Amino acid sequence: MSLREIFFAPHTYICILDVMEAEWEKKRQKLYEEYGRFITNFEGVCASIRRTITGLMFFDKTKEPWEQYKHDELTSMSILLEGLTAKPLMDKLYALYLLKRPSEIEIIGYLKKMKILFADNLVPIRNSLSHGVVSHGHRAWGEKETNFDLFMLSHAKLGNQGFLPNSNLLSIETLVILNENVERLLFCLQMVSLMESTSNSSLVTQADFTTIIAKNLSEIKFKLELIENEMSDYFYKDV
Repeated sequence: MSLREIFFAPHTYICILDVMEAEWEKKRQKLYEEYGRFITNFEGVCASIRRTITGLMFFDKTKEPWEQYKHDELTSMSILLEGLTAKPLMDKLYALYLLKRPSEIEIIGYLKKMKILFADNLVPIRNSLSHGVVSHGHRAWGEKETNFDLFMLSHAKLGNQGFLPNSNLLSIETLVILNENVERLLFCLQMVSLMESTSNSSLVTQADFTTIIAKNLSEIKFKLELIENEMSDYFYKDV
């Protein structure tokens, strides 16, 4: 049933309108939840990169955790890393690992894959979601009913050809899947960070960390599935 039909028969369809409004509100809250979850997860990845860099620079594996880090060391790293955006942070982590841990071939390989996943795939998606205009509730191309599981992400621009809508139709479920994969990447980086801040006396070995990283890294794939739409453009880069 269309909103036009409901509008011209308010007494008959008032209950249906209430149901539609409740469904819209429920799905709208889910959209906000997943959107906020993505932004939080992305910044968590950046924070984990900073912690790993600090561990690489200053953690002494021959000492116990309570003997680590001087105040000026932590402050110095905070100053040096302040203002760096996502891609430069990951580039510096990878370069520092090559410099400080050249014999760790397996971890370097995992970090290289994380670098590609993060810088080449996740960062463009984050930029698109952060800077685009979102409108909730749309019809897929060829459908008659409004689907509250969908939202439009737009990056309208004026170019040589005039107005370019650059509109993409996505599902909320796409954000759910995206978040699951971002959280896997965050977990892998946290394992690298823990590995770099674990003393030699720890019961957890490097082999334990690498096994966990390998398992989670193999399951990550960043991709936004776009719904077929007359104005859709792909803005992601597949792995």
